[in-house]
Amino acid sequence: MVSSHISFRKKKAPKILRDFFNDPQSSLYLRFIHSQIKLCTNTIRKIEEDICGSEVAEELRMLKDHIFDRKEQQFFMSAILEIKSQLVEDGLITEVEFAQVVDNFYNTFLEYIENWGKPFEDLHHFKWASWHEVQKCLQNIVKVDTNVLKVVDEDDLFNEVNHVRNICAAKIETWKKCGVKTSERWTETFQIMKNEDISFRNIMNIVTFILAIPGTNASSERVFSLMNAVWSDERNQYSVQTVKAILITKCYFKDISCMDFYSFLKERPTLLQDIQSSKKYDTQETMDAPNRGSC
Repeated sequence: MVSSHISFRKKKAPKILRDFFNDPQSSLYLRFIHSQIKLCTNTIRKIEEDICGSEVAEELRMLKDHIFDRKEQQFFMSAILEIKSQLVEDGLITEVEFAQVVDNFYNTFLEYIENWGKPFEDLHHFKWASWHEVQKCLQNIVKVDTNVLKVVDEDDLFNEVNHVRNICAAKIETWKKCGVKTSERWTETFQIMKNEDISFRNIMNIVTFILAIPGTNASSERVFSLMNAVWSDERNQYSVQTVKAILITKCYFKDISCMDFYSFLKERPTLLQDIQSSKKYDTQETMDAPNRGSC
């Protein structure tokens, strides 16, 4: 009964799919594509985190490097090589044909990443390795906001950059090992400079601008997704303020476990009192609650 059902489904499948899965070469190319998808997925996951535009530019650069290395070194998983050898032995493909298909794939792949990353080209200068790149970064910011030059003194900025470079040299390995985000690295750097009574006013103006450039619209899309789930056709009587309060709560506490949230509330008796009172039904009080309960 089961086999007849499967046979019926096969007959109903589109011809293009039947031909593809009946072709012995399909397994070879599916495994090859799977290897590339894994590489892209890892990059996409990093990009969809809350990172700024300059970090996205760096992730895209590394992706291009990985793709180019695979192309130049003709990287293939062992299972792919095994299937390819069998197909060549059976006379179904030749080494030259397979190499040409793979080469065309990598060229198209690199061209696509190049076009996709064009909006981030100017952001490469935000990865500072020299004073020239800092100046280039400053020039790009001025294109957007000419008032930056009024608040940035380049003489002082040069000294501040050198202090930052010394701090980064001492901290970079620890940051990499612990996976510290760029924003947290800058926070720690500025704290060190503050403790040592080193001015960072000029460089902070630039860094603030850089970190404000979003890497993707993923965060905004998540908010719209949450909003649609909360403010549905069935639950359409919420006010804008109430929906905003719910979204803020969901975003702020999404990574907190039940036990951690329990401890969070226990440490904030004022917030507990508000929850137990009728204040939680008041729009303005609801809006203020996350701020009173924050650290």
